[in-house]
Amino acid sequence: MQTLPVIFGRSYKPISLAIQVRTNCRWSHVGAIMPDGRIVEAVGGQGVVITSMRDFKKRYRETLTRHANCKNTELAYALLDLQIGKPYDNDAFWGVAFGTGWDDLCAYQCAELIGSALGIFDTALLATLVPKDIIKVSHAVNI
Repeated sequence: MQTLPVIFGRSYKPISLAIQVRTNCRWSHVGAIMPDGRIVEAVGGQGVVITSMRDFKKRYRETLTRHANCKNTELAYALLDLQIGKPYDNDAFWGVAFGTGWDDLCAYQCAELIGSALGIFDTALLATLVPKDIIKVSHAVNI
């Protein structure tokens, strides 16, 4: 099994705290670290974007870097690259809040984006992934 470097974020803003409480996880956001060190992530109000490591760490008070199990790392990088510019799945907030799925196949929330690139989740379950699910298929690493 190959791996994809991922980074988790946690802040003390209301939306982050709500996600942490609802998902029972200390981390409310996840992005993928590309080979050049930039991060591909799905951000509310922006969609799928590329963010510098410095800006990601500035936005999140705490971060954690890990390696997530992945079927094919090269394919994961290519898939993530193709998603840049796609919209954010605004229904995701309500899905997390009320425990329902969000099924906009042309939009992403953070864990759904990373989960789809990893290629290890049943595609029918991608719509309900949260950062806690990504952390479960990852292991510690120093980047």
